[in-house]
This record gives sequence, structure tokens and C-alpha cells, in this order.
Amino acid sequence: MLMATTAQEAGYRMNMRKINSIAAILLLSLVIVSCGGKKEKKPVSIEGSWELASYATKAVNFGSESVSVYLVFGSADFTVYQKLGAGSYRKYTGTYSILDDQLTGTYSDGKPLSAIYDIENDGSTLVLSTDKEAYTYKSAQVPGEVIGAAY
Repeated sequence: MLMATTAQEAGYRMNMRKINSIAAILLLSLVIVSCGGKKEKKPVSIEGSWELASYATKAVNFGSESVSVYLVFGSADFTVYQKLGAGSYRKYTGTYSILDDQLTGTYSDGKPLSAIYDIENDGSTLVLSTDKEAYTYKSAQVPGEVIGAAY
């Protein structure tokens, strides 16, 4: 009977070692997964020159006047070249900031941008959107004649 108890104890110890080993492996796996969890998101950049490619709105009427817009973003400043209809290009400047993939800014005259824009940028296409409208820009250089004629 003494042998049966010893064999039983040995089996119990062996099972406990297996359980402890499995628990240690699971715990180590959990630690590794939790440490490698969230990767820091790289802030979106919009630096460069962009030309308005399309405009979408949820408004019923948005008019039929042609619009031409170029945006130039520096590291914290922007320039807008805008032409409505057959008019001349107008030049607007200001500063901007990006927080949580949202663009805010102020024109040089102190007026804020008309909205806070959500940003999507894949390098060749920039989309600035709100819940009511979306502006899609393509990467493009501002032509010299636009810069020279803007007032």
C-alpha cells in the first residue's frame, strides 16, 4: 500500500508540473501579446502641393460655377490659390495644425477655417472632409502663371 501512495503522489506531482508549465507558457504569451499591442500611430502629413480634383456635398444645390483650387501646405503654414468662374486667382494664407487626423487652421486675417476637416492622405490623393462635404485633391505643382496672377 505504501507503493501505491508513492506512485499516486508521483503522478500527482507530474500532473502539477505539466499544469504549472502550461500556465507559465500561457502567462508568457499573454505578456508578449500585451507588450506588442498598440503601435504608435504615425501622424498624418499633408505637406506638399495639391489641386482640387472633386468636391462632393450633401447639399441639394451647390451651384454650377467652375472652381479651381490649389493648396500648398508647409510644415505649419498654408497658401490657397482659388479661382471662381472666369475670375482671377485669389491668394489666401494662414497657419494650420493637425491633431488626431483632423485639420484646423486660421487665415492670416485671423478668421478660422470654415470647418474642422478629417484628413485622409495616401501620398497622391488628399481628402479633406466634414460630415457635410468632401474635397478630394491630387498631388500637383501650382503652375507659375497661377502664382504670378494671384492677388
